[in-house]
Amino acid sequence: MSLTDIKERVCKLLALSNSSNENEAAVALAMAQKIILEYKLSIAECLAAGEYVAEEQIIRDGTPLITTGRIAQWQSSLCGVLARSNDCKILLYKGLGIVIFGRPSDIQNVRTMLSFCIGQLWKLSPKGRGKVYSDSWYLGAISTMDSRLKEMRAKAIETVTTFGLVKLNEQTAKVDTFIKETEKTKAGTPSSAKFDGSAYFQGRQDGHKVNLNTHKELS
Repeated sequence: MSLTDIKERVCKLLALSNSSNENEAAVALAMAQKIILEYKLSIAECLAAGEYVAEEQIIRDGTPLITTGRIAQWQSSLCGVLARSNDCKILLYKGLGIVIFGRPSDIQNVRTMLSFCIGQLWKLSPKGRGKVYSDSWYLGAISTMDSRLKEMRAKAIETVTTFGLVKLNEQTAKVDTFIKETEKTKAGTPSSAKFDGSAYFQGRQDGHKVNLNTHKELS
């Protein structure tokens, strides 16, 4: 492999580091950094040797994640968990619904995961136990899903170098800045509900059964 080919390989890996799949992005960054160090290259000269995919701009998505009826606490919680795991943020606006902010590819990943996870949660959820039990169960299951996603992110971060770590951590800060600079309307809060501790505990247990690897199921 020629030096030009090596530089182009690094360039492609850097482009792949913009993937909405955190694990894929982290591995790509780690591989790129390893090659750069091995051949004593600079990022600038690698980018000059190939076509680097520019980073997407942060946007406010025009279509809310959830708009129908009264938004339950567990629905808002699920959207928030999936948004955070994909470097996005959500806000709840009265009369509009849950609005999401982030890179277009990340937002699309949240939408895919949301649809996939809601379907799984509905199948796992207890039936005929009443709304309080059901809502508490959902909150418990989502809490476990949140913990699992955080563990997945931590493992991804462990695989990257300092260069990659900074890049991963910068995304959420960019979304926060975008919201601060563009959003003038005060966001609301989801409706609260009565709570059942036993249902929440059961949900915590069942949350381990939810498949979070949607890219493997839907590819």
